[in-house]
Amino acid sequence: MVGASRLRHNAPVDRQAQLSQAGDTDPFDSHLDAAAEHGNVDYVVTMDRQALVPDPDRTTYEFYHLDEFLVLCDQSMPDRIRAALLTNLGYHVLKAKRDGRNELPNFPEKYAEAVVPDFAERVLEHYRRLDMSKIWKEPPTLANWTG
Repeated sequence: MVGASRLRHNAPVDRQAQLSQAGDTDPFDSHLDAAAEHGNVDYVVTMDRQALVPDPDRTTYEFYHLDEFLVLCDQSMPDRIRAALLTNLGYHVLKAKRDGRNELPNFPEKYAEAVVPDFAERVLEHYRRLDMSKIWKEPPTLANWTG
């Protein structure tokens, strides 16, 4: 859970009625709302664009599509996204060398295919700042990455 505690009222709540009023487009996802409320979470992240449409006056969490959430992560912690990208590249360099190949996955393309196009663009910007020849010579790992 992220953030401070929340004020809660003790009156019984008919969540199904609230979801219907909020324009819930997928009634089979109401369990997500119930779990989010019960868990007092701050965010619900999903790839399902037909999932809940939370009513901001009645829900205690924010709803994000995965692409939006990943972009938010990169905006607020670009060094961590870069570290994850570098360690992932390091893994694939070692694997490629072990398998006798000299080709790496195109992560921006893979992210775009995974329907997170805005994050894919941000990863491409990280890629443009990398020295790929250095990464190939000295694959980064969590143990040796210095930022």
